[in-house]
Amino acid sequence: MPDEATFAAPRRAHAPLQPVLLFYCQHSLGIGHLTRSFALAAALAQHFHVVFLNGGRLPPGLPVPPVIDIIDLPPLGMDDGHTVVSRDGTHSVAQAVQQRRALIEAAVLQHRPAVLLVELFPFGRKKFAGEILPLIRGAKRQGGGATKVVCSLRDILVDARPDQQHHDDRARWLADRYFDAVLVHADPALARLEDSFRPRRAMRVPVYYTGYVVPTRAAAAAVPRGDHLLVSAGGGIVGDALFRTALQARALLREPLPLRLIAGPFLPEPQWLALQDAVRGTPGITLFGAYFDDPDTTAASFRGPWFLTGDRAACDEHGRFFFDGRRSDVLKVAGENVSTVEVEAVLTAHPRVL
Repeated sequence: MPDEATFAAPRRAHAPLQPVLLFYCQHSLGIGHLTRSFALAAALAQHFHVVFLNGGRLPPGLPVPPVIDIIDLPPLGMDDGHTVVSRDGTHSVAQAVQQRRALIEAAVLQHRPAVLLVELFPFGRKKFAGEILPLIRGAKRQGGGATKVVCSLRDILVDARPDQQHHDDRARWLADRYFDAVLVHADPALARLEDSFRPRRAMRVPVYYTGYVVPTRAAAAAVPRGDHLLVSAGGGIVGDALFRTALQARALLREPLPLRLIAGPFLPEPQWLALQDAVRGTPGITLFGAYFDDPDTTAASFRGPWFLTGDRAACDEHGRFFFDGRRSDVLKVAGENVSTVEVEAVLTAHPRVL
């Protein structure tokens, strides 16, 4: 079993002489919360020494901002029945909870943060309150009461719980008691907090709208739209039903459109294998999960939402495009690996090919 030092090791060699911002993020099902939190952390690193408490499993291919220190807690998550589960296979939930609390307490004692930024709580993450509330109290004690506690909040909240009114009232009480500000990552002209959060008493803590938060990406060339289907389930951990439904719906079409399924890094292996069996031999369907044991290649294969196929081309001054080969000599056709070198050799051997 890994010891606590294994999880707590920072990924940066040194810390700048800046006030410390301790960022708590617990992503439970998908990767949207983590992606947004990494984008925030990278931007905040211009003004703070950011220490990032990562409570979930890091998906392969998702780069960690190099300008932050990250402490990987024993990963926990939620299954589709909203039960807390361990994500690393070496800890029970009880063991993970115990180690996480110790690591969180040590991080607060070591870094004495000027700002504590908590993702989603108290508007969500209720089942992690047992570690978040001690984190908040500890940060305030270490800062002599001067530590600012801020909530990082998504644009639209879940508002269909059986106990929704009680949930909203409790979240309002916790926010007023423990938090100094709430940052809502939305455009208020499009989505306001009160649209999906309705406590019986007005919340006193100030709310600030930041606009939407997305990672910085290199500009990509515009890609023309075509007749095709793209189905993605984000991280993929609960995407199996969506993928199977998409395949069944496509089969009902008189003229099925080309279909690409983006499985995501968290789709369970048995479901990924079953998905491959379901489409094997069916033309017009492409599956993509991630490059096996190669997160760097996976990350490098995407630019924003676009998958980079590895084809090389050039454009002249008249706007004409010329195909110049591929980055790799192997491409996949209908699920089979094909060597372009062998194809070229067969073509050029024909007497009528110059």
